[in-house]
Formats: sequence, C-alpha cells, structure tokens
Amino acid sequence: MQEVFTAFEVEETLRIYLHIAKVPIEKKLSSLERRYPQLVVSEHKYKPGGNDQITLMLPHTSNVNKFLHEPAVSMAIRMMNMRLMRRGANIYSSSHCPQLVDLVLQ
Repeated sequence: MQEVFTAFEVEETLRIYLHIAKVPIEKKLSSLERRYPQLVVSEHKYKPGGNDQITLMLPHTSNVNKFLHEPAVSMAIRMMNMRLMRRGANIYSSSHCPQLVDLVLQ
C-alpha cells in the first residue's frame, strides 16, 4: 500500500518520484548527484516500506531512463518492490497504468 513510482506536474514541469530502498544506493548517492545535478534526495518515508527507504526526485527533462538503469538505482528499486510484494497485494493495483509509465519514460 505504498507508491514506488510517481509522475506529476509541479510548476509546469513533469517530475518523477521514486520511493526506493536506501541501503543499495546510499554509498552511490554522492556520485549520482554529481552525474545528475537535478536529482533531489529526500528522507520521506511511507510506513509500509519500512525505515530502509528514501525518495528520489528528477525532473522529466533529466535523463530518467539512463538514471533508472544505473546499477545501484535498479537494485534499490527491485529491493523496495520485493519488500512491498512480500507484504501482500496492493489494493490500488487497478489504478496502475503501465501505458502511462511507458509514455512518461519515452
């Protein structure tokens, strides 16, 4: 019952928010911040994801696809998703829109 990928407009800019596991990425954060200067790291947490999580935000104008394929980012995304899947089904799954995600990530 927690979002892991959110896309919405703020001040006419599409922003991508990722709620991910912190441990696999924390040693790489400074390197990622140098390579992606628009990256914003937040300690925002949702209860279902536990204490091992952070939120990353990138404007859509950044190279989001490249960022998502960074090994540490991919691992952190997978870890958070596995943690949440082990907790049970998401009651909001009917509101997921894979086609929108495909469109946003083009």
